[in-house]
Amino acid sequence: MIEVRVHHHLAELDPAAMEKVNASSARASLFSSPVWLNHFLTHDPYFKERGAKPYILAAWEGGVLKGYLPLKTVIERGGHVLSSLISLEVERPGVVAAPEDLARVTQAFFRVLLNRADEWDLLEFVQQDAESPLFHGPAGLTGRHWLRRLPDRNNNVLALPFADVGAYAASLSKNMRHSTKKQLKGLLTSAGLTLTTAKTPAACSALFEVFLDIERRSWKPRADATVGTREQMYRAAFADHAVETVACIACLDGLPMAGSIWVHYGKNTYHLQTIYSEAHEGLAPGTLMMVVTLADAIERKSEVFDMLPDFSHYKARWGTKTIETQWVQIFRVGSKRHLRAVAGDFWRRVKPKPAEDAAKGKNPYKVAAGAASVEVPVDRPRLAALLAEARAAGALEHAAAALAPRNPFS
Repeated sequence: MIEVRVHHHLAELDPAAMEKVNASSARASLFSSPVWLNHFLTHDPYFKERGAKPYILAAWEGGVLKGYLPLKTVIERGGHVLSSLISLEVERPGVVAAPEDLARVTQAFFRVLLNRADEWDLLEFVQQDAESPLFHGPAGLTGRHWLRRLPDRNNNVLALPFADVGAYAASLSKNMRHSTKKQLKGLLTSAGLTLTTAKTPAACSALFEVFLDIERRSWKPRADATVGTREQMYRAAFADHAVETVACIACLDGLPMAGSIWVHYGKNTYHLQTIYSEAHEGLAPGTLMMVVTLADAIERKSEVFDMLPDFSHYKARWGTKTIETQWVQIFRVGSKRHLRAVAGDFWRRVKPKPAEDAAKGKNPYKVAAGAASVEVPVDRPRLAALLAEARAAGALEHAAAALAPRNPFS
C-alpha cells in the first residue's frame, strides 16, 4: 500500500532515490532531477520574494520511494495556492514515477491533497498534456471542488533518430534547407568567425559571463525577456559537475556576437537559451547557434532535443513536434479564487474576440521591444579575458576555416 508524505524541505528526501525514480520514468526530466530542483530552490529570487515554500509529495511503498511531485505553496491575493514548483523555464512538469506506478501514485497524491483541502484554495499544474495523469484530475471528484483547464504554453520536442547531422539536415523541408544554407554561407566564409565551446564547469562559467554581455546588447533587455532572475541559478548549475552543461560563444573579429547554452540530461538535450547582439542580426547568428546546438545533441547520441515552450511557429521549422498543453486548476468551491475564476470565464465568453494579430508568426516580445535607442558599450578587454579564462579551463576555439567543412547545409 502506498504511503504519501509531504515534505517542506528538499533535503528531507534522498537525492539518489529521487534520481533513480526520475531515471525510471517514461520521460526522465532535467527539471525534475534533485540537482536542478536544489539549484532552483537555493538560487531563484522570485521564488523567495513571493514567500513560496516547497511542498513536495513523496509516495513510499515497502520503504521504497515510488514517486514524487514537486509543488510550492504560496499565499496570494484571493487565497492559498498549491502549484507546480517550477513554472517558467520548465517542460511539462508532473508526477515522477515509473510507468507501472504512475497512475496509482498520482491518485494517491490526489487523495492526500483533497484530504488536506483546508491547506489550499487553488491547486494548479502547468503545461499538462493529454497523456499526463494530472490532466484528468482526481478520480471521483465531488461537488466541493471544481476542475478547470485553460490553454497553456505549447511544448516543442524533436526526436533525434539521426545517424549524423547530415541526416538531420536532409530530413528538413527543402525551403528550410535552402534558407539555412543561405544564412550560414556568409558567416562560415568569414575569416573573422570563431566558435568557442565549453563543457567543463569552469569554462562554462566563464562563457556564461560572456553570454550575459551579449544579452545586454540584444533586444531582450527592452522586452524584460533576459535570463533575469535565473542568473544565479545558471551560475550554480554551470559550476556543478553533476550537471552536464554546454556553452558556446560565436565571435566575429574577436567580438562576441552570439551565444547558446544547453544541458544534456539522460537521453535528452535541453536547449535553454540563444542570444545574439542586435548589431549582428543581419548575419543570422541565431541560425548558426541553433545548428551548433543540434549538432552537439546528435553527436552525443541524445534521443530527444527539447526546445521548451513557446514560439512553436519558429521551432517547427527545425522539425520539432508541437505538444499542446493545458493549465489544470482545481478550485475549492466557494473560495475567493473560485468565484474570481467563474467570473473570469463568464467575461471571456461575452467579451469581443481580439482582432487577428498582423504580426502573427513573429516573436511578440521582440516586436514589443521596438528599436534600440542607444548603443550599449562593450568592454572588449574584459570579454577577451573571459574568453582566455574559458580556453585555459578547457574550452575549445575553432576558426571559420575549420567549421565550414562540417556544415551539413553546404
